[in-house]
Amino acid sequence: MRRCALLRAVLGVETIRRESLEEVKKVHNLKHDIFERITRISRFGIMPFLGMIVGFDHDDENVFDELYEFFTRTNSPIVGISLLNAPKHTPLYNRMEKEGRLLGEDFSGEWQLYTNIIPKQMSRDELLRRYCKLFKKIYEPELFRERLLKWLQHVDYFSTLYVNKKFDPKQLSHGVRMFFFFMFMVTPAERNLFVKSLIETWKINPKLMRRTFTFLAQYHHFYDFVQRKLPGRI
Repeated sequence: MRRCALLRAVLGVETIRRESLEEVKKVHNLKHDIFERITRISRFGIMPFLGMIVGFDHDDENVFDELYEFFTRTNSPIVGISLLNAPKHTPLYNRMEKEGRLLGEDFSGEWQLYTNIIPKQMSRDELLRRYCKLFKKIYEPELFRERLLKWLQHVDYFSTLYVNKKFDPKQLSHGVRMFFFFMFMVTPAERNLFVKSLIETWKINPKLMRRTFTFLAQYHHFYDFVQRKLPGRI
């Protein structure tokens, strides 16, 4: 994949708990060590975007700490977390309806900040509170920077292809616009993260600068989300 110039991959990890994967019949995620697979993909310089879900029947209050430890161990900078929902006409919806654990007739289409399922091992309010706390923690600037730098340090594959690419003025323009944005349009915490990350990436390997720019662009999206959309007091 890396020889084909693939730089990013969305990975539907969903959960790290075996019981929850069995619950949703995603047993193919159990065939291999997911930690080993993510770190191997990362070593080739392919950025992993981890898609996770919380709110399974086997999720208790401890799952949030387990998830954060997993993100830290795999040095995964970008993680998207959703709440489990049950759309109509699905086996999950039918089961929740039979168990009397549905709120409303259908889910709102919003996978963050809402679930139409009554959780099994905690209250709905507790699920939302811990979900928000985890999401905010993941995108705290310093904690994000630590994972980013460790990810960059472990990249050990650089393709010999595409080394003589033609100069792309459009790519340069995007880079200049992004530099201007982070220097003048964001919070001091984000600006500090941007400058430090670029300096430290250059020290690690200048070939990884493009990857860092992409990570930081994605970071801004999630940082803005947790700052504006998630409840302030959790």
